[in-house]
Amino acid sequence: MSYSRFFTSILGVISIFFLFYVQELGIFEKWQFYIFFMVVFVGTQALGERVLFRRFEEKRFHPQTAVLLVALLFVGIFIAANVLYP
Repeated sequence: MSYSRFFTSILGVISIFFLFYVQELGIFEKWQFYIFFMVVFVGTQALGERVLFRRFEEKRFHPQTAVLLVALLFVGIFIAANVLYP
């Protein structure tokens, strides 16, 4: 796993929590929210891999480190979700 892919996945998790926040505000109708969701999610992935973290593309984590980081990312998602939505 490259550094840029890992950092982009963290950015994707942050954008998912942002989307939950926007949904709770109730400012969009259902179809508008779906369009907003697609734009944010696809835009975040493209922005992270092609613009923000492009210089980290050639650096790679050791395979065991990558597995540990992905597991920690999921644990962080669960903890943050339980804090936001108990």
